[in-house]
Amino acid sequence: MNSMKISESVTRWGAQARLRLLALFACFSWVALATCCRVIEYGRCCPRGLKYLAAGVVLVSLMCGCRTLDAASTSINRQYLRSQPLMDGELKRLRQMAYEDFSWVNCARFSPDGNYVVASFGSEIVLWNVASGTKIRNFVGHSDEVWVVAFSPDLKYLASGSEDKTVRLWDVQTGKQIRHFPGVEHGSRSVRFSPDGKQVAAEAFRTVFVWDRDTGNLLHRFDDWPTAWGAYWSVFFSRDGKSLSAAGEVAIFHTWDLQAGTLTKSLIRPNDKEVGRAVRSADGARLATGRQQLISVWDGMSGRRLRSWRPYGAINGYAIAISSDGRLVVHASQFVMIWDVETGAEIWRRQMPYVVDSVDFSPDDKLLVTGARDGSVRIWKAPAISR
Repeated sequence: MNSMKISESVTRWGAQARLRLLALFACFSWVALATCCRVIEYGRCCPRGLKYLAAGVVLVSLMCGCRTLDAASTSINRQYLRSQPLMDGELKRLRQMAYEDFSWVNCARFSPDGNYVVASFGSEIVLWNVASGTKIRNFVGHSDEVWVVAFSPDLKYLASGSEDKTVRLWDVQTGKQIRHFPGVEHGSRSVRFSPDGKQVAAEAFRTVFVWDRDTGNLLHRFDDWPTAWGAYWSVFFSRDGKSLSAAGEVAIFHTWDLQAGTLTKSLIRPNDKEVGRAVRSADGARLATGRQQLISVWDGMSGRRLRSWRPYGAINGYAIAISSDGRLVVHASQFVMIWDVETGAEIWRRQMPYVVDSVDFSPDDKLLVTGARDGSVRIWKAPAISR
């Protein structure tokens, strides 16, 4: 807790100092400019053009001073943030804070075997070994923000969705791009492999796509969004791979039969503004949804609501995850909070230095990974409960 307060104070101090010195530079520059102009005017030794020359010199000096100041402030922040100690419950930091480049972590996910973590920030995708904390490789090719990354069940492939209007397939062993899938006209924020790994599904605004992984052929395109506003946020396959569901704004929760290619009756019929992001437990028994500072858990068979919470200090309800057995639900924003679905009790909370936009459980539910707006990727020990 103390380290977090120190981090916040140092960051605020750096920002305030930068603004104060910038204002000081500006004041001196205007004084110098006014003095030069008066000398030139009274001396009558130069035409008006020299006034603009003097102004240009002063402005260039101002810009150089600001650049030097910013570099100095950045260096101070970089050195401090990289030496920041681990927080309570934090086991490892795969990526240190990156205050100087403002690289928010959009997505951080464990591999199906729990041995690796993949994360995206900016247009980059990076793979780490969890045990050693070493970076294995980068995946380069996107030209805009990468919002989501997903592993195939056999760990051979990665799929990624980006604001550059592409969904891409990557070879995990080589880091090379295999293909980008056709038909996408908007950025994608959710990508999933089917349980057998042979199909890739993604949402792109108000459309949901399903492709063949090996050929890249488009198998299904669903344009069933019913309103003139809102968009899909999440897609996921059923446990048997025979159906696909998508959740979005305006409380839409659609499910399609992939064999018939038709829309079926929605399992969950929530109230308005309750669904944005949706995640499914590995056994398919429970679903968790989040939006507008409301987190809910539903029975995966009957669609009955089991629990709801309003997270403390939440900016949104999009960063959520559910444990493999559906017993624990985690929400991340300014705080990372974990609840026991059976009792409804909050069992774990950590205040973060910066807002967290991505969170995920390891397959054995013993670890958490978080990706935050300060650029950090952190591994945490998840709370143990009797099951």
